[in-house]
Amino acid sequence: MPRPKGDSPVRWSQSHGQYVLYHNRKLVRLGTNKVAAERQRLALLETGETKCPPIVASGGNLSVGEAAAAYHAFAAGHYRDSRTINRILIAIEALTPFADLPAADFKGRTLRQYRETLLGRRKSNGEPLSRRYINHLVQAIQMMFGWLVSEDYVPADVLLSLRTVKALEKGKGGREKPPVPPVPDSVIEATLPFCGPTVSALIQLQRLTGCRPGEAIGCKGAEIKQTPGVWWWTPDEHKNAHRGKARVIPIGPRGQALLRPFLAHAREYLFSPADDCDSKPANPMIRPGTAYTIAAYENAIKRAVRRANRATVKAGEMLLLGRLVPAWCPGQIRHTTATEIRRQFGREAAAEFLGHSGLAVIDVYAEPSAQTAAEIAAKVG
Repeated sequence: MPRPKGDSPVRWSQSHGQYVLYHNRKLVRLGTNKVAAERQRLALLETGETKCPPIVASGGNLSVGEAAAAYHAFAAGHYRDSRTINRILIAIEALTPFADLPAADFKGRTLRQYRETLLGRRKSNGEPLSRRYINHLVQAIQMMFGWLVSEDYVPADVLLSLRTVKALEKGKGGREKPPVPPVPDSVIEATLPFCGPTVSALIQLQRLTGCRPGEAIGCKGAEIKQTPGVWWWTPDEHKNAHRGKARVIPIGPRGQALLRPFLAHAREYLFSPADDCDSKPANPMIRPGTAYTIAAYENAIKRAVRRANRATVKAGEMLLLGRLVPAWCPGQIRHTTATEIRRQFGREAAAEFLGHSGLAVIDVYAEPSAQTAAEIAAKVG
């Protein structure tokens, strides 16, 4: 007997790193907790909305597990950056040993115990978690209880106690990660011939504008204002969208020439996996998505690097490290652009061009900042 329409099962997606289901032909992300994912599936079938049912605290005392499920639903609807959501969900999943504890009793000492469990965790390759990543997960739990206090689910003294737990300092635990290096332009150029046209355009768009991978894959024609000289791209979804901050990316002549063929297509997202044979699924029954995910984008680059190296070996060149293309990821491209802009125009100009908030720019400098970014884009983008 066939499964009734709409009763889509929850399944684990390796590429998204969480449980997903398809509802009305759309992918719905449900997080890394299977129980919470199943709850959301049932709520979806009943109401048509992807959110958890209202909190019902047993005995009038909210447990950590119930609080985590509520914050999970809030975070999925509030934050737009998929990596931020995934990090929150991983932090929540790590709360499982404390799920039955009353949320009002989760204070500083318990948070330090939670951090100890993270210090004992290992990645799939056997490496311990990095110190900075552990600090991010602990901050996510502090944010969760900040939201719980704002909703009057727990008393304010819980949050005050949690905020006394300071971040791990260097040498106090966790693996130290080296800073993300820029990818050399020579490596990018060696990879591009082995990419599909869409992935190649994504790489070049990042290189010319310094945008983040998530901004590039989500680029829409409606977000680009074509003005004489420099175009202005205002992404709807970006890292700080949930804070109400605008993100404006200038696009120079080379970026404009790159985008024109894609703007000719009448579709929402400019860069579609359907345009690249390399990104089409092996199963013909599965249709490519309307836009790339970050994981799919990264995997496409990895495959292109492998093809480049196979071509090098096939050509009979010497198997020296310098002859092979090293592995790299799209996040490094922004570092490459930042390094070049800072070298040519200075630190403050680089911050303005890339939209960094590290250097505070008061309102009176908003117009000069935009002019500086436009001048840089006209020269390098």
